[in-house]
Amino acid sequence: MMSVSASAPSEPLGTDRVEIKNSSDVNESAQTLPPFAWMVKPCKFYREEYNDCKSIKARFHQYFVHGETLDCNQWNEDYNNCCAWGNKEDIKALKELTESEQVRAKTRLKAHFGNDVWENRASPPSDWNSELPKDIKKEYESSFLKIKADELKSGKMTLDDEESKSSMFDISETTCSIV
Repeated sequence: MMSVSASAPSEPLGTDRVEIKNSSDVNESAQTLPPFAWMVKPCKFYREEYNDCKSIKARFHQYFVHGETLDCNQWNEDYNNCCAWGNKEDIKALKELTESEQVRAKTRLKAHFGNDVWENRASPPSDWNSELPKDIKKEYESSFLKIKADELKSGKMTLDDEESKSSMFDISETTCSIV
């Protein structure tokens, strides 16, 4: 029997993917997963979103922006579905979770696609990679970004240095508990 689970917890944010374990037939396993399974985040993010949505600070913000408090139950349902998928490999829960993520993405991009003020480009401008103006080049020479880029090029610093790591990218394995 094929085993499918969420990806390793050591991956950076946004790179979590559904991976297949102990499967000799990749085509068969790809057919069992919903097409947008790659959109699923680690379960702890759904829990954090739910807790944030229910916080006093968020409630004030919701009331100020929308004139009412928002329903946070979808975040809790997503968390429960994520746990069901992670613990029991429940394909139905994964499908519901991917559908929820699709609705969330569609809602987020509604204004973008509904914008009729600007005309979308078919291709980038012909001079998109041209030289920067002299004043911008001069500012760049003394910027923090230039200094760090030079350190990386010279080998003084690597991307694996402790100082270059951010706690934001530290994803530790969490257990799911249904609330």
